[in-house]
Amino acid sequence: MKYKIVFFGVKEVSEKVIDYLVKNNYKIDLIVSIDSKVAKRNEISGYKDLKRISKKYSIDYLPVKDYSFKDKDDINFFKKNSFEIGICHPWQRLIPEEILSSFKFGVFGFHGSSFSLPKGKGRSPLNWSLIEDKKIIRNNFFKYVSEADAGDIYNITNFEINEHDNIRTLEYKQLIDVKFQIKNLLNDYKNNVISLSKQKGTSTFYPKRSPNDGKIDFNNKTQGIYNLIRAVTKPFPGAFCYKMDEIIYIWDAKPFDKLFDFSKFKNGEIIDLFDNFPIVKTLDGSLIIYNYEAKKKLKIGDILS
Repeated sequence: MKYKIVFFGVKEVSEKVIDYLVKNNYKIDLIVSIDSKVAKRNEISGYKDLKRISKKYSIDYLPVKDYSFKDKDDINFFKKNSFEIGICHPWQRLIPEEILSSFKFGVFGFHGSSFSLPKGKGRSPLNWSLIEDKKIIRNNFFKYVSEADAGDIYNITNFEINEHDNIRTLEYKQLIDVKFQIKNLLNDYKNNVISLSKQKGTSTFYPKRSPNDGKIDFNNKTQGIYNLIRAVTKPFPGAFCYKMDEIIYIWDAKPFDKLFDFSKFKNGEIIDLFDNFPIVKTLDGSLIIYNYEAKKKLKIGDILS
């Protein structure tokens, strides 16, 4: 069977892009995704079952058995059928060459980080950009090859990271750009005028993050703590600390004040409550916690570590 346009995706944003494209008269022939069991096994934050939207728009649906395409049945499907162009948003694993080569025009996807490729390759680039207090995202739209983030560039667009952004708003900003860029690519595909450029420069890589990397250290400066919290908030596993042996998840917090003399308090100590929002001392000031998850409400004098 021949599939012209194939969409690879596993998240809520994937569903939004598919919905946008269909409503703008772009016919998707096949959705490639995974079921909830595979998503859980691979610890995918923000996973969305795309079977519902495939049924809604009568799009063929392929839930692959292995996220990294190591299952023979998955590979055989791509060997037995023909394909023209693939779009990934997102697919956070390498796609093997034997699948990529089955697409006449190739498979394309995004890598949004604070650098233009080949700098800033690797895992969790949006999260890392927040953690590192960067001010801009460069949304690299490129053709996939079997090596991570190494393909030729279709286009690079920019959007800002401001002081109010968290990972959720960055993903939404990227989503807005993704919609426009995919439309441009599909128009070029229909007109057979896709133009690509080689990556130039030395590669750098972000390391993989795990849930344990969300541990807060209140002996750090306020901005660094704030950046960590906003970088790993929902739909990611979240930033966390401890009150004695109890784990506390902090989903939303903001820098509070750097000029008050809080020297008599310990780093991590709850100084006061403002409308029941805890104010906690940091190395160079204080942080106000707007949303947290704990068995009991935090109170003045509690020590977070």
